Amino acid sequence: MAEHDVAYFREQGQNLVVVMVRWADVQSKGESAVLDYVRYHATNAGLVGQTAICWESGGRPYYYGPPDLVRFLSSVPYILVPWNHRLVIP
Repeated sequence: MAEHDVAYFREQGQNLVVVMVRWADVQSKGESAVLDYVRYHATNAGLVGQTAICWESGGRPYYYGPPDLVRFLSSVPYILVPWNHRLVIP
């Protein structure tokens, strides 16, 4: 079972979902596969919206997902991202 921090919020009329993942998972499975996997489970948990994944490496956040969402997230100080949910994936 894996637990992930999730930021679920609304910006400019859109629901946004950002799921924190482990860098090791991204390295071993690939960004696209991890995004698809967590998007599926987030949607089943009722967290519906434009989805991106986030991981930390070297103390810096990295994002993967739709380019417009990644640009937006990259412009927001990481500390201001509202990590307000937990996603438990069996």
